[in-house]
Amino acid sequence: MSTKKIVIYSLYILFLLFSSVAVLGLAEALTRIAWGDQINVQYTDRSLYQDRVYSPNTAGWRPHAVGTCCGKPVTINSLGLRGPEIDLNSNEEKILLIGDSVLFGPALQDSETIAEHLRAKLQACIINTAVIGYNSSHYVDVLSSWISKTKLDRVLVFWCLNDVQNDTSFVQKSTMSNTFDFALMQLRSRSKFYMALKNAISDRSKIYFLYDLKYYQPGDHRYVKAKQDLRLIKNMCDTKNIALDVVILPYEYQIRNRNQSSVWIPQELLKGYFDQQDIQYREISFQEFDGEASKQLYLYADGIHFSKQGHYLIAKQVITYLSSVN
Repeated sequence: MSTKKIVIYSLYILFLLFSSVAVLGLAEALTRIAWGDQINVQYTDRSLYQDRVYSPNTAGWRPHAVGTCCGKPVTINSLGLRGPEIDLNSNEEKILLIGDSVLFGPALQDSETIAEHLRAKLQACIINTAVIGYNSSHYVDVLSSWISKTKLDRVLVFWCLNDVQNDTSFVQKSTMSNTFDFALMQLRSRSKFYMALKNAISDRSKIYFLYDLKYYQPGDHRYVKAKQDLRLIKNMCDTKNIALDVVILPYEYQIRNRNQSSVWIPQELLKGYFDQQDIQYREISFQEFDGEASKQLYLYADGIHFSKQGHYLIAKQVITYLSSVN
């Protein structure tokens, strides 16, 4: 090939490359202008995390840390909990909240989370131990640690269906095992156009639900382990005379397809086990949100994590439930 042809081909490739970058840049800009407030990037500052907080396998938040989660500011208090400082020596009822990212509230202000709604309405000391990436095994470690720190009156476990994924030892931070993983992480954490495109070409909520549904089988080792963890939590609470309640949280795909009995298999299995073990529970429901209206309750293109409205309505149901059991 002649030098002239090589130069022409090189210029053509450069033209295509710069054109692609320009088009993607324009698409990103237009997406942010049109839907920027609705779409959240998926990134949590690593500086917020601290390893081995509750056990060698259970990380937590770094005391006094300040950072962002999905673009919104996060404040960690001196006890390593999201939210304001709390007084463990107060005479208020002490309620320990246990949960993962769903309870934590990514893409929400501190004041918009379930924990802060409960704090505002209940005459109680709310201890919010939610950490992104937790599962049922981590919940056991968290409760064991806090029982030794202070006298608790009630424990509320906010159960997300993916809490059954308990075969991982550590809280999952961003992993970059290869170039492809790194590229995806960069897109999720920086590009709102990528998030919009992914949502347009696939039903992310359905994918998330079907992935976790397969674990909810009586013989699945993860489900068996989850039941064992819940039983350990029940035993610890009974030993210390602590009230225990499990709040069962639904996926968006379930709400959208509420009339399909098969989507409620996880809840039915859990409720059957809770009845057997005499574990009190509250199943969160959104009867007034039918069909596509269910998406108002969740973050954009996210069938697991709740929106500002979702957190408020869940807290409202929990407050009503606690009033009835008290």
